[in-house]
Amino acid sequence: MDLPNVQGYVVSMEQQVALFEVVQAVITLQPGHHASAEFFAKSLFFMSVGSNDIFDHHDYNETTVSQPELMAALQSNYTAQLTALYDLGAWKFGIVSVPPIGCCPYARLQNLKANRSGCFAELNNYARSFHSMISALLQNLSSQLQGMVYSLGDAYTMTSTLMDDHLAVGIDNIEEACCGRGTLNAEKPCFTNDIPNLCPNRSDHLFWDMFHLTEYVAQKAAITLFTGGPTFVALMNFSQLAWASA
Repeated sequence: MDLPNVQGYVVSMEQQVALFEVVQAVITLQPGHHASAEFFAKSLFFMSVGSNDIFDHHDYNETTVSQPELMAALQSNYTAQLTALYDLGAWKFGIVSVPPIGCCPYARLQNLKANRSGCFAELNNYARSFHSMISALLQNLSSQLQGMVYSLGDAYTMTSTLMDDHLAVGIDNIEEACCGRGTLNAEKPCFTNDIPNLCPNRSDHLFWDMFHLTEYVAQKAAITLFTGGPTFVALMNFSQLAWASA
């Protein structure tokens, strides 16, 4: 989000909001700018953040920052950036929470190295805590910011449900990455210069690389976000959000 990223490859949420502010200013200065406020108010703003913060915290900062302290920092940053977007005219937010990141190939590999099997329970606990935090945050913020409406996609429940019944939707492998190298295809990333191992059929895998879902699974997730019921998307799905009055 906006916490220090050790790898240095991520554009922070704060930077993304700052870039949007530049675009918003340019659009507002165009002819017909009087309609820009309505344009932004009707637009959907999709956000999916938190996984990198949890991974970096667990890998590098866990001994100095507790889980409650991390969640408090994320809550503060998320609130600040959502409020900044609202002040720039964004009223409709489609938010996706953190999935069970402890079940990705990278996390499973860490478990194997520690002589454990299955998903990394501690990382999944962080993901569940994040969802609880963001749910309460959105309820509170929407009661304070007039006109704000939102949908919260529960990526944790969506992914867990899919994993529990993966064979029914044609997914044979929920543990290994399709692209990578080594154990679980998760010891090295899916980079061309590493000459990665590529699975024959990416659509029968849950994960494309050590962290990310395959396109097939991402499509299913998108359909659920736009058409799913309250088990997976609250307070409304993304399609209903598009038609909601801000």
